[in-house]
Amino acid sequence: KLVGEDITPWESETITHDGTTREYVVINVPAASTDGSSALKTAIETSGKDYTKIKNLKVTGEVNAIDFYFMRDEMSVLQGVNMKEANVVGKKIPNEAFRNKYTLSRFIFPSDIIGICDWSFENTSLSGYLNIPDGCQYIESYVFNNCTNLTSFYLPNSIESIGRWAFCNCNSLQGQLHLPTSLIYVGENAFAGCSMLSGTLDLPESLESIGKCAFQNLPLIKGDLIIPSKIKSIEQYTFAGCGFDGSLILHNNITKIGLAAFMGVPFSGELVLPNQLATIEDDAFRATNFSGELVFPESLVHIGRYAFAWCSRLSGTIIFPSDVNVVNEGVFYGCRDISKLVLHRNIEVIKGGAWENCYQLNYIICQSIVPPTLDASAFNGV
Repeated sequence: KLVGEDITPWESETITHDGTTREYVVINVPAASTDGSSALKTAIETSGKDYTKIKNLKVTGEVNAIDFYFMRDEMSVLQGVNMKEANVVGKKIPNEAFRNKYTLSRFIFPSDIIGICDWSFENTSLSGYLNIPDGCQYIESYVFNNCTNLTSFYLPNSIESIGRWAFCNCNSLQGQLHLPTSLIYVGENAFAGCSMLSGTLDLPESLESIGKCAFQNLPLIKGDLIIPSKIKSIEQYTFAGCGFDGSLILHNNITKIGLAAFMGVPFSGELVLPNQLATIEDDAFRATNFSGELVFPESLVHIGRYAFAWCSRLSGTIIFPSDVNVVNEGVFYGCRDISKLVLHRNIEVIKGGAWENCYQLNYIICQSIVPPTLDASAFNGV
């Protein structure tokens, strides 16, 4: 049993410990090893303690990646690690630092780190509140992937990059997602499946790139969505399955809206498309709640399959841009309130189900000299 000076009360900081008082073993590492061995392991052994029995550990002094791997692989019952006063060589949490360390439920970061590297906490049991220190500049890929016991977290405004799958499937995270004001990059699937996040989502104006599926399936996120002006492309499934129920604001520099980018999002009001938009991919706006008349920009050259299918509140006249030559399958399937269709002279093919079940379609104007090739099911139910 550890007694006396071997045990020190866990810091009672309610922000970092959920108000829980804990105890930990304090180990100081004078200097990180340079010979491939763990200086932390040596320090624990020198102190006469059994590292296989330590559950909560506070580390001071200097450590390196080898010391993290020692904690991960050899400290078999380790649950809590406090590194607030430790100095990490390179000032970053190393790759795979605690990956698959199922016993780990609490971690306090070194106060001066600038980065958290790939897979460092993937599949751990981190729980409660996660406090990433001010000054941290990047979170790489898969860092907190599948940390399903995390309930809240703090992202400092110093963070510029959040990598692929960084918080994917952290499905117990709750409250509003406050993105850093300096954020430039969000990788694919970064927050996908964080289904308990709620409130609104304010994308910082500094943002330049959002990866595919980055915010997919956040059904409790509500309000408007404003795409920052430096984003040129909305990638596939980026916001699919989100709960936004206000307006979608797209700036005019956007040239592509990817596969199912906004599929199933219950936006309200009119959809105003960017005037430089060239491509709308399959299912891009499928089953959204936009209302009113839809106006296509003349810059548009491609509209994918089922791009506006089941947008049942769209109404009025649809005029196809002059550079769109093919009307793809099911593009307006089930848009029951569209009343008029204008097809320019360059339309060559109209594929199956294009306006199927558009019950109110009363007028079709085709400007082609040579009629387009028409699938038999293109106007089923009209």
